[in-house]
Amino acid sequence: MIDGLAVVDAHMHVPRLSTVTRAWLDWATAFGKDSGWREVFGAGGDPIPARLEAMLDAEGVDVALRALTVAMRRDSASGDGYLCHVITPKEYRELSDDDINKRLKALKIPLPPVLP
Repeated sequence: MIDGLAVVDAHMHVPRLSTVTRAWLDWATAFGKDSGWREVFGAGGDPIPARLEAMLDAEGVDVALRALTVAMRRDSASGDGYLCHVITPKEYRELSDDDINKRLKALKIPLPPVLP
């Protein structure tokens, strides 16, 4: 909690594919079959930073908004609105309500209520 707001820290540790078990690889392949996650990795199974950055730029905020939506549905005390910030080594920016609402509409997630 920061200033009474729930904070969700979404970060990841990207493995080298040579270090994961066959079960993990099978799960990731089945779960992420439509995501294009394999394109992040080179032929040897190592992540390619530029490809990872491009994928996160394209999909990261949407994944975070889905996660926040699930959290709000499971725990009514977490609130009913979205605050989303993008923090990378190159930038810090807060998404506007309009940007968030556009993404929510595209993801077919109901918009939060507008408070008076």
